[in-house]
Amino acid sequence: MEKQQAISLERNQAFVGRSLDVLIEGVGQGTSIGRSYRDAPEIDGLVLVKGEIPNGSMVSVHIDGAMVYDLVGVVKKESGFKSCRRLTEYYSVEYIPIRRFSMVLSSVRRRK
Repeated sequence: MEKQQAISLERNQAFVGRSLDVLIEGVGQGTSIGRSYRDAPEIDGLVLVKGEIPNGSMVSVHIDGAMVYDLVGVVKKESGFKSCRRLTEYYSVEYIPIRRFSMVLSSVRRRK
């Protein structure tokens, strides 16, 4: 498992400095949680975005940090919020387990 974590971290670090389109699926404590094209629900990591962004928004995020399973970034100013309400009608945001959400937020707080 340790070998896989090192590989995952290395792959995530390759995204630092790049931009990804992220679908926001949860908000709390000043942080929004979403996923990019490379993140499957309940399986892959998340993208933690600084600031509270409405659920269902598609935003361009500049990645400025990487953890073993998750990426951290900020919304690019020129991005704005693109509403994806139709997507959220089909995919409920409830599938992000509250426990996972809390673990991710506490991990971010510890790193600051």
